[in-house]
Amino acid sequence: MGVNCVISVPMEENKSGQYVITKLQKKIENLGAKKAGHFSVDCETYQSQIPIEGQVKVINNVHDTEYPASTFSFVENGPHLVADNTLDMLFAKMDSFYAPKKNFKIEAKGVRYELNDFLIKVGSVIIGQNTSVKGILLQIDYTPCILYNDSWGIITELLHILGINPNITNFFKSRLEKKESSVDYTDCAQQYLELFNSVRKSMTVNQQPPGMSSSPVMIQGRM
Repeated sequence: MGVNCVISVPMEENKSGQYVITKLQKKIENLGAKKAGHFSVDCETYQSQIPIEGQVKVINNVHDTEYPASTFSFVENGPHLVADNTLDMLFAKMDSFYAPKKNFKIEAKGVRYELNDFLIKVGSVIIGQNTSVKGILLQIDYTPCILYNDSWGIITELLHILGINPNITNFFKSRLEKKESSVDYTDCAQQYLELFNSVRKSMTVNQQPPGMSSSPVMIQGRM
């Protein structure tokens, strides 16, 4: 497990999401990268049905096909844990306490590539039952290194070669600011969750009538 960086790839004006994805995939393949299967990262959001300490609590359960036996569970503005995926069965049985938010499940899925010391993933983002592309996420793993600052230079170089602006998440930025910060198993899920929340927020803004503003989406942090 190395340092992973997940960023949002901008859509192009008057171009479909699939067009942008195909264009990026061709750039990656032209570098000599080989396809290595598919991947999926999803997030199911649960909301407490009974206020806890006077507040409605939100829990985000993230699943990553790189860790098929695990569930990464994040309490909004609170702690997080990594559990066996039987945690999802537990949530299904306690829906009178925590129920999934309807049409709120979000997923990024696409193709994995291997390029020397890099693992690269290009994923399209979909929400609920709607199959239209709501965003594009690019994940780059530099597998030989577990230190963020030691990896950032070579990750940035690859992003520039691909023509992608290294617009990193707040979570990744916080890791770079801690000089000897090393990677943790939950780091990738944290980045996806932050970007998923950004996509959800943009969808909420687009669906509101003119003159209305959306409620802020809180970014999950560590304990």
